[in-house]
Amino acid sequence: MDETSSHQHSSIPQFLLDTQHPWIIEHQQTLDLLPDVESFLCSPLGTKSTSRPAPVKPLDSSTESESKTQDGASTITVPADLFHSLNINNNCGHISRPGWPNVRDRLHEMQRCPPAALARVRSLHVEQQGPTDELLDLFESVLAAMTGLEKLRWAILPDFAQGIKDGFAARGLRLPSVTRLEPAPFCEYMVDACPNTEVLEGANGLSWTGKKGEEMYGSLLVEAAAAAPKVKVFAGTASLTPSFISVLAEFSYLEQLGLPAAANLGYAGVEHKCGNPFLGGAKAAELGYRTTRQEYEGTEKVASVVVEMLPRLRHLTIDGREATITHDENGKASASWPWSGRLDEYLDEILLRPKS
Repeated sequence: MDETSSHQHSSIPQFLLDTQHPWIIEHQQTLDLLPDVESFLCSPLGTKSTSRPAPVKPLDSSTESESKTQDGASTITVPADLFHSLNINNNCGHISRPGWPNVRDRLHEMQRCPPAALARVRSLHVEQQGPTDELLDLFESVLAAMTGLEKLRWAILPDFAQGIKDGFAARGLRLPSVTRLEPAPFCEYMVDACPNTEVLEGANGLSWTGKKGEEMYGSLLVEAAAAAPKVKVFAGTASLTPSFISVLAEFSYLEQLGLPAAANLGYAGVEHKCGNPFLGGAKAAELGYRTTRQEYEGTEKVASVVVEMLPRLRHLTIDGREATITHDENGKASASWPWSGRLDEYLDEILLRPKS
């Protein structure tokens, strides 16, 4: 049975099929024979009899997850992590689904599960298009029931951002258990709903924003982060602007920070490159050498400012490079790089110095 046909004809709730959980894949044929597989999977954990006679054939009678009772019924142990990672995605499993009707159907499936089942969810990924009032009510109901939710990745098109923001605010949605939040561009309103966020990571790689949207994204994410005073890790967006540095002191709990290149933050003064400086020629080599020097000097300046403002910082990356952070006997932090104190020598090692 191929993946498409198994999704189309299975009686297992689609949101559980979408998890691609190995246990579901292994036991799908057995589960599809149950009279009420939805209740079976969503009921309290434990070893359960399928109440089916011999026709329910165990897939592997030697495993601990399945055995046979004296009356010939098959018993299955539902894994404790079955609900741990859920997603609502129109392109899940390489199967195209119709927009918001798919969202509605998946939310209705989840809503039919008892609260104890949804409380087992630890990670939720939502990547969809626009909402309706009905779906806002469904989202609120389902999200509020996920009392153990720790990680939320929320990606909905910008055209619907204001409607969702206003709708969730009016409903007073709060998800206090979430500690890791990954909002896509223009989804920063979810920070307000997750006040105990400790890891705030921008969801890069989404194509719907364009350059202007990417530039706005960094500013909006920083502004939204004020609603999450416990943030310890801030990373994942290359679109932060120079204004971010000026508000760093507000993130007093930060222990890990990822920043874009120094030039993006108003440091380094990197010159505009006309063409590719590595194509050859003395002038191209000179420009490449000079801009690389400015980049590394700017990186050191940014790091110096950052560690002074964030005394709890333990990990700092700038443009993908990680600094070494140390503290002196007075607790003062400093950041060093492979080229610190030896920039000329370091550049000679990695670049061909242009001849004068």
